[in-house]
Amino acid sequence: MQVPTFAKEIENATVPVGREATLSCVIYNLGNFKVAWVRVDTQTILTIDDMVITRSQRISVRHMTDASTWQLIIREVQSSDAGLYMCQLNTEPMTSHTAYLSVTVPPDIVDSESSGDVMVTEGQNTTLRCSATGHPLPVITWRREDGRPIQNHAVTVEGSVLHLTRIPRQNIGAYLCIASNGVPPSVSKRFMLRVQFPPSVTATNQLVGARQGDINITLECHCESFPKPVVYWLRHSTGDVVVNGVKHREEKRETNHYKVSMQLVFLHLEREDFMAYQCVCRNTLGIADSVVRLYQIHPVADDGDMNEVYSEADQQDGRGTGKEQLSSTWDG
Repeated sequence: MQVPTFAKEIENATVPVGREATLSCVIYNLGNFKVAWVRVDTQTILTIDDMVITRSQRISVRHMTDASTWQLIIREVQSSDAGLYMCQLNTEPMTSHTAYLSVTVPPDIVDSESSGDVMVTEGQNTTLRCSATGHPLPVITWRREDGRPIQNHAVTVEGSVLHLTRIPRQNIGAYLCIASNGVPPSVSKRFMLRVQFPPSVTATNQLVGARQGDINITLECHCESFPKPVVYWLRHSTGDVVVNGVKHREEKRETNHYKVSMQLVFLHLEREDFMAYQCVCRNTLGIADSVVRLYQIHPVADDGDMNEVYSEADQQDGRGTGKEQLSSTWDG
């Protein structure tokens, strides 16, 4: 009687989770001997000849028409299916070949082991953590959502832990933890870093000159603050709040997470509008303000004609005639 022989080694297989895996065992001169597939780590007999022994509905066996190839089929592969499988012949002594089934699993971020959104005070340190599973083990990459450097001019940082030190207000924003392992799709988690600090205010121009009757004259200040501030304008001399109406319009625009541009627009200037105004920025950590003076420019008549008005700088560099005068008025 001829002895059965394996035609070749069984090839290892790598299959994404959820797909179908096939292991092929080619045997010559099988005769009356039987072929069995065995899960090595648990010593579980899966199939014998054309019969499925295991209770798993995902396991089947296929005997190819050439009568020499026996295939173990595992449908809807799970990560727990990874391991060593044996094609075994009931010869004396028993002969067998083995193959390894590797199951690739796309990355998945474990929220329970990862950080959430973070609030810190400017100048403090903090740590963001991102945990991910998958096979192969995922690589974790950090980057900012807006594409700006994270720190030390690095746009991306690798590792499951991101250390941020002496955090400035410029670091406010969304951070992304991206997990990838070559098995699509990659996944990400968004972390919001908020940096709180008391307000600061700067005026675009502290002196603004205009003529009575001018329209749409704008005073402007810029506030930096987090948490987001309440902004408003006061008449500096009286402390009265300037409210929207037929004479004034307040506007504000958020330019990023912590910057606000605030404007006070005079729709039609009247004499009583010329005074000092105070732009105020307030949050839960403090208050800041800046003063802007709106002064009146008085053109001076000469020989019955209205001359062009020059500033002091114009006169000093020779553009003035020497006859013109700059007259300005403000209250407060």
